[in-house]
Amino acid sequence: TRKSGGSGRSDAMIIISINKKTKTITATSILRDIYLQIPGKKNNRINAAYAMGGASLLMDTIEQNFKIKVDRFASVDFYAFIDIVDTIGGITLDVTEKEISVINRYIEEMNRLTGQDKDLDKITSPGTYLLNGKQTLGYVRNRYVGTDFARTARQREVLEKIFNGVKDLNLIKLNELMNKILPQVTTNLTEGEIFSMILSLPSYATYELQQWSIPMKGTYSNLRINKMSVLGIDFEENIKEIQRKIYGIE
Repeated sequence: TRKSGGSGRSDAMIIISINKKTKTITATSILRDIYLQIPGKKNNRINAAYAMGGASLLMDTIEQNFKIKVDRFASVDFYAFIDIVDTIGGITLDVTEKEISVINRYIEEMNRLTGQDKDLDKITSPGTYLLNGKQTLGYVRNRYVGTDFARTARQREVLEKIFNGVKDLNLIKLNELMNKILPQVTTNLTEGEIFSMILSLPSYATYELQQWSIPMKGTYSNLRINKMSVLGIDFEENIKEIQRKIYGIE
């Protein structure tokens, strides 16, 4: 959402699965243009579910279509995302020549929305940078360089770097960080669950982090339905891979 506290479509959807038996954390991106049945609504892109019924409807949509149990969610808007990245001191990322103009367009938009100078924080040349929250938001929103598969890969890359930025913090620093971030996160995680996960962070830091996205290669086609560009996918094949990757079921 471009308005703080507003509602919008969920353009970045990532399922985080923690498997304590195999000591792996799996980040599964769901591409926003997947065309499917939204419970109680007409067929639409999956990212419309959040706009229609919030996190509850989106979780129901994922469960119904992908046969995966989703009980908990954490949601942030553009502004919270910016603050999260700024709170951990920024993120180091490689910016290519092709990406600069797109990222700068998003930076200019956020500058306009927040009443800042339109050229503030723009990137002038390719290279490796320590990006602030606003610049990182432009990086993960980019859907014009590469496909939406590339964009979801960028989103998971940033998520991994955020994880790496906090996993070595001591409990005092971690508590300070949570006090700044949690008021801006919409979630149905209980306070007890959140603190349990924080206390488990030293253990989780040793886990292998694996990333992927659905639909898988070769299991989808680009379609045009009701004047929308959508992805028609083979649900059976993708459900099989979800079972294998997340649950370890062959």
